[in-house]
Amino acid sequence: MHFQVKLARTAESAIALMDQHHFDVACVDIDLPTRDCGHLLHAASTSRPYLAGILITGDYQSVQRLELQQARDFFHLLRKPYRPEELTTIIHRAATAAKLKRMASRLMREPVHAPAVELRMSAGGSGP
Repeated sequence: MHFQVKLARTAESAIALMDQHHFDVACVDIDLPTRDCGHLLHAASTSRPYLAGILITGDYQSVQRLELQQARDFFHLLRKPYRPEELTTIIHRAATAAKLKRMASRLMREPVHAPAVELRMSAGGSGP
């Protein structure tokens, strides 16, 4: 699996990128410089239900500032410092989760075309 990475330094630029491109995974630092990530989390999860988010923080207490409602759709919380291979593994898992969510949603919308089956039971109830 290969990744195409787009970098946004603010919540506003991240939202603009999400409006222009399809993303399966978003890695979001909780302490964004211009606006708290709550705005970004809300915008991302509202219009992109299959997006798998990875929240990154160096300060676990900053997670407590997020409302549970805002963070519920995100896939993983990663604490700094982290190893690059740890992030790569989590991104792979998040991308797989996003793909599975899209597939499940598609399957739920498709009509089921099953052949008609006639079931008969014998008088003894043990089958044909």
